[in-house]
Parts: sequence; structure tokens; C-alpha cells
Amino acid sequence: MEPEYIPNGFKKIEVDELYTIRIISYENEKGDVIIYQQNYITNGKIILDTEHANIENVKINNYQGQIISKNETNQLVWLSEEYYFNILPTLEKEELIKIAESLK
Repeated sequence: MEPEYIPNGFKKIEVDELYTIRIISYENEKGDVIIYQQNYITNGKIILDTEHANIENVKINNYQGQIISKNETNQLVWLSEEYYFNILPTLEKEELIKIAESLK
């Protein structure tokens, strides 16, 4: 899957596919980067650094997700039946959710 919505000014610069992981990187002229990751769930465990982070529960297309805010960055993670998704950008929470909900 790949996001259909990416904020204005960002362009796809790289796509990496490694076994069970797909990573797409986007960048704008200022050097801001968005990283979209899609990982096939293989062992049912996900480890995230949430120490000293603010965690907010959100819904992404009927799936439970979390926005993890730490050190002035926001990260969005959620699970479907088969995949673990992660978006690591320099964006506001609302933009993260718009990107996630546009997956096709």
C-alpha cells in the first residue's frame, strides 16, 4: 500500500523494499522528510520508544492507532490484521492522520 495523500511540496525520493518491510521517503525543498513504513507482522511484537512521550489514541480507517509525541516530533503507528504501519514526519497530528487514511 502507499499513501494517496502527501502534503504539498513533498516529493517521493526513495522506495525501499526489504523482505517484509516497505519504506517510502518523501522530502520537500526545505529538507523536511516524511517516512512511511509498512511492515508485515511476523511475530506479533512491536517495540517503540515511548519513554517521556505523550501518547494519544486515534482511529485510522477503523483501526486503533497511536500518535507518539516526543522531542518535538510526532509519530503515528497503527496495526491492521496483516501489517504494522508507521509514519515518521515533521508534520502536525492532523496531517499524519490524513496521510494514514489515504492508504490504497
